[in-house]
Amino acid sequence: MGKGKRGRPRADRPRYPSGKAKPEGAGITGTALQRLRALGTNPLLESPLGWLLYRGELGLEEWQAAGKIGEIYGRYDWAMGRRRSTASPSYEIGFRGESNWESEDEAEAKATAVRRFGNLQAEIRLCPRGVKASIEELCVEGRACPPGWLPAVKIALNMLAESFGLRRRQR
Repeated sequence: MGKGKRGRPRADRPRYPSGKAKPEGAGITGTALQRLRALGTNPLLESPLGWLLYRGELGLEEWQAAGKIGEIYGRYDWAMGRRRSTASPSYEIGFRGESNWESEDEAEAKATAVRRFGNLQAEIRLCPRGVKASIEELCVEGRACPPGWLPAVKIALNMLAESFGLRRRQR
């Protein structure tokens, strides 16, 4: 009987000229993101939404929809006279009113904020069950998405992107 090769089979990956296998890219890690954030070179990395976009876990339309959600919540909270202790950057934009509110009557602006919030809540009810709390945590409070909820949040953000007019309906 002949002797066969012993050990683990050779990995089918690109190799260096020496024959050693090239390492597989693990993508950008959390530690690397923290280092980039510490450098302060990219303001996108200041929030968990930016991290998800940077790592490719969220698409551009999903990220824009998430920002719009934070802004709508911020304007609604401003209209109701309340404020959240933790807030995302888009929530802060909506709360501060960095819009054309100077030309509008304040009562009309508050009524518009309440109406848009109501429309958003109606749209969120059509999203996957139980995703509202995760959306609020990620888009409004600026905290990381709870473990295991990212796929459902992505589905909801896609649905909301269509309702915001950021994307056409998929057929």
